[in-house]
Amino acid sequence: MVVGPVRRLADVVEGLPTAPARTGLASGLPGDELGRLAKAIDDYQARLVDARDAERSFFADASHELRTPVAVVRGATELLIEDAAELPALRPRLQRLERGVRQLAELLDALLGLARGRVGASETVALRGWFRDRLAAADATRDGCLQAQVDGHGDPVRTLPVHEAALVLNGIVRRLVPAGIRGQLLAHVGDGEITLEFVALDADADAAPAAPGKGDRGLGMTLVGRLATHIGWRLEEDSTRRLVRIHLPADAPAVDPGMRAA
Repeated sequence: MVVGPVRRLADVVEGLPTAPARTGLASGLPGDELGRLAKAIDDYQARLVDARDAERSFFADASHELRTPVAVVRGATELLIEDAAELPALRPRLQRLERGVRQLAELLDALLGLARGRVGASETVALRGWFRDRLAAADATRDGCLQAQVDGHGDPVRTLPVHEAALVLNGIVRRLVPAGIRGQLLAHVGDGEITLEFVALDADADAAPAAPGKGDRGLGMTLVGRLATHIGWRLEEDSTRRLVRIHLPADAPAVDPGMRAA
């Protein structure tokens, strides 16, 4: 039947992954119009792969180049904080600068991880204990503005890429917790889902979620959101509350064809 090969080619194209991948659709086909069409698709897929690789290479190089000056600024800030021991009025400003530089360093780590297309070393952790430790190390907790409460049934054990998972959690906390407002971060840890919600303690504090800005496309479109997807986490943001749900994968996170496991 004349349309049979066309239908088979269409079925194969419909089944192609969303991530760029090289194909060999033209192999085994004659050099007629159908073969030419298949070769055009193969060539197009090859260009997509080359463009993706070039983009990843650019972001990896840019991340490496930016990390050096960030490290210099971070070191200088730490020295300034030590030197400002006798200047209490200056210390909060330097600490704010230190937090900003640390956040920038974490975002560069996230960008570099996405550019490399790899997942770092994994460790088997007890989720509740791991979340409790990470939240205790958050800037707002150390500043005394945030009280973290972690509950749940039992203590599920999971294997996590701990570096990337910590970067994602830090980014979520920064998004949930308004600067300078005292409150509680309530974390409910289940086997397949973690819920994080910020509740303000100041009666007059407006802790409602800010209206999305013009460039705010939600947590999922941020570097943190993309890194979460990369390690197999799905983030669900509640637009009416300061609440984020983390849906964990049932098994080890899948890696797309263009990504190599570390």
